[in-house]
Amino acid sequence: MKQLSFFILPFLLASCASHQGNINNTHTRTGENYTYVDLAVGYSKATYVFGIGGLNKDMLFAEAYRNMRMSYPLEPNQTLENLVVNSKRTWVGPVLKHEVITIADVVAWDNNLQIDYSDRYLNQFSKNKILSTNDFKLNDQVLMLDQKEIYSVRIVSLSDKNAVVFYNDKEGDFQLKKLNLSKLYWGEDANKQYNDYKVGDGVMFKKHVQQEFEDIEAFIRGLNQEKLLVFIQGLGLRSLEYDDIKKPDKKSEN
Repeated sequence: MKQLSFFILPFLLASCASHQGNINNTHTRTGENYTYVDLAVGYSKATYVFGIGGLNKDMLFAEAYRNMRMSYPLEPNQTLENLVVNSKRTWVGPVLKHEVITIADVVAWDNNLQIDYSDRYLNQFSKNKILSTNDFKLNDQVLMLDQKEIYSVRIVSLSDKNAVVFYNDKEGDFQLKKLNLSKLYWGEDANKQYNDYKVGDGVMFKKHVQQEFEDIEAFIRGLNQEKLLVFIQGLGLRSLEYDDIKKPDKKSEN
């Protein structure tokens, strides 16, 4: 029995990954004026144990494409072009995690080229209107703090507690990361306000110095319903609870 355990253990602990991708150039029109306005991103994931469970391969790709369309509703005269499909399989022992991400250029065409979408077609991608968790929804552009660096990230998958975000790392490479919703923050462009605080506000942070507390000035860089992302002079970026800060005392008028 011990010999069998020693034989199985390396298999259970072994891990590896494989990647696959392709580009479909769908931009076939010539002679029209157009503008690249954004990127649309979709994501899907399935987990298998000994090959059992999750969606089949074709459905996984279809789900990623649907999520991309769902998270970026197209306006009249907009189309998705140059679809990129990337697939990653990660094995840890008998467990396989299969992730698919789709990326496409959002192209706005000249007004002379009339492109409309029927309600029947658009209703197939309307789930995002009700899929909103903790004030976030798919395709939202938010901030993430990672290794004391702020990244602008896009939400591509969402659950009650976690999100998968898509972003460029320091080297400019595309990355996916799963994290708790409390670690995502609205930036200044979102114009959000919680507990009477907003991005850009100056606040006071209580710093513990030699068994005493000293008020240190800080500035809000991002916020969500639970926490704030603040910059503290000499300490850098920190994630704080709302109870950790207070508004500056108003100077008394002479």
